[in-house]
Amino acid sequence: MDKGKVINFYSFKGGVGRSTILKKISEILHQDYQYNIVIMDMDFESPGHITLSNNEGGNFNILELFTQYIEDQNKFKKDIEEKIEENYGYFYIPALNINMPTLKDRLDEFKKDLYIKAYHFSFFRELINILSKKFDYIIIDNRIGLDPISLNNIINLSDITVWVSTLNYQNITAIRKLFMSFIGNKEISRFIFIVNIVPPIKRDKSSPFQNKVYRNSLCS
Repeated sequence: MDKGKVINFYSFKGGVGRSTILKKISEILHQDYQYNIVIMDMDFESPGHITLSNNEGGNFNILELFTQYIEDQNKFKKDIEEKIEENYGYFYIPALNINMPTLKDRLDEFKKDLYIKAYHFSFFRELINILSKKFDYIIIDNRIGLDPISLNNIINLSDITVWVSTLNYQNITAIRKLFMSFIGNKEISRFIFIVNIVPPIKRDKSSPFQNKVYRNSLCS
């Protein structure tokens, strides 16, 4: 197998089990099949992997790497390669450090550079090129919704996109429409669909409100 296969986990809404499924599949690939895995958290608004990270709270994260890329691409490449050597095998790259005092300002600047100055494609492509030299699978925990980062990851960066949904009308309808918009695009990644069947809430027959919620969850 060629190194550096990119698997992108996407969901239209949060709370569908995307990060949990991603983590379990990553562990199986590493522990049962001995693949070298790197997970990149691309959810900058609600980072889900910080508490699971083996470099939690540090300066090695997507936001800091992007700043380095803008300022000094040689240092950017060197720092990543050194960090990979220290953490070869199974590794997380968090989206950001939530303890950063100027986090809001940094995020605003990040979005301006990423979208307005259009650095997003070159930055993520270069990051993946470096990681692919060491890791068998690069696994992305994507942004939800129609965020530009999410769409760029699906269209331009991924070999496989895993679409995660629950059985409700809003999730299914949105993913169907988004998927149909990609039909015919020869550059699009391959797709895998996972429907996470969330158990219904326990019924309380004395609560008309809860019974209504239960019925709606089955019918939606």
